[in-house]
Amino acid sequence: MKYNAGQKLAILIKWDKARLIGVKTGIRPMKCDRLLLRVLRAHGTPISSSTLYRWRGLFADRGFAGLADFRKGRRIDRSDDPFMCEAVRLRSASKPMPLTMRECYRLSLLAAERNGWKTHSFKTMQRHLARCGFGWRAGHSGRVPNAVRSAFKGR
Repeated sequence: MKYNAGQKLAILIKWDKARLIGVKTGIRPMKCDRLLLRVLRAHGTPISSSTLYRWRGLFADRGFAGLADFRKGRRIDRSDDPFMCEAVRLRSASKPMPLTMRECYRLSLLAAERNGWKTHSFKTMQRHLARCGFGWRAGHSGRVPNAVRSAFKGR
């Protein structure tokens, strides 16, 4: 979700007020940050703590102008790219037991090599598949859920 500079500044002001109140009542600043982020998410403003700190740094360095987003245009539409079409075809064709994203990427690379198509990075293909609804599971972003990641940490 994109926020304009005014919205970012309003969030930073709320953050400063929340921290000030929290410190006066004896709450640690990091806990204040987490509480504020929860409140913001509950009110439809989903931002991460790293985004909040980045905005604060930009505002401290460059003032209000630092909060302006200068990126132009929309994201690149890769739906007609033959490399991405091949990855989507491979992921959707293996429906009952879908190929992993890594397998789709390797097979798409081979097809691109054979046909002379432009290739993309694994992460770009992963994001495209997630946007098309072929993430980790249906409708998921493509990132492995926490429960699965934590199960493999001990190994």
